[in-house]
Amino acid sequence: AEVEADAMQAMLPSSSKEFATSSFWDRFFTARSDVFEWYVEVKDLWPHIEDELTRAGGGVVTSLGGVLHLGCGNSSLGAALSARGIASLNVDFSELGLLACPDRID
Repeated sequence: AEVEADAMQAMLPSSSKEFATSSFWDRFFTARSDVFEWYVEVKDLWPHIEDELTRAGGGVVTSLGGVLHLGCGNSSLGAALSARGIASLNVDFSELGLLACPDRID
């Protein structure tokens, strides 16, 4: 775990302004090829997402027109939504992050 933390630390930008550049995210997704979730895995977050989507959909999750996932990177959230019949539009300015999305459609 300590080695993983050191590797993650090495990927962090020298300035927070770099988070706003596609070149930073392209380097990030090149260095980290596995699916990356910022705070918690989708499976652990899903009950909370489902509650919110149910409320937004008037009691029926799949009645929503879809979910806009901004800054998705290569998150597995879009795949989780799709598996439950919910459309998602995954948007990111890192082409490499989008290419690595598990639910990517060519």
